[in-house]
Amino acid sequence: MKEAKRELVWLPEALAKKVKDLEDKDLQYDIVSKYVDETKLDMRYSIEGIDEDVIVFKASMIRIRAEFKKVVAEQVADMEKLWETHDKKSSDIKKKVETLVADLTPITEELKEIDTLLGKISTYNIDKLIDSFRGLQNLYGKEKEMFQFVVNHFGEKKCK
Repeated sequence: MKEAKRELVWLPEALAKKVKDLEDKDLQYDIVSKYVDETKLDMRYSIEGIDEDVIVFKASMIRIRAEFKKVVAEQVADMEKLWETHDKKSSDIKKKVETLVADLTPITEELKEIDTLLGKISTYNIDKLIDSFRGLQNLYGKEKEMFQFVVNHFGEKKCK
């Protein structure tokens, strides 16, 4: 219903002008009474409409609440499954890690022993041997032939 500008406190402007223009008080009263009766009916319909809207709204809220509870229950169930899976997998992973650590512990001890033994090796003699090989690479001519002869016949015993 379109809201008209009001005059005489609660009458629409056009009706107020019409009532002011009338000189007969009884006729004014009849017009205003007729307007009030029509307004009462409109108000009654509006109130009934509001009551119906409230009922529809309440029904919608009950349906929404039920759907929300259903969704929450589904989500809780899904989360419980996820946690159960997580607990099982984390337990399996923990067991695998414990097994791996148990398998690697003896190897770790052996590696420590190897590292200790490598630390005791004198690299001075190894460096001297490598320097000797470098020196042999520089041999040529008779010196090279003589060295090859010695290497090829090392350990042979010849009797004369």
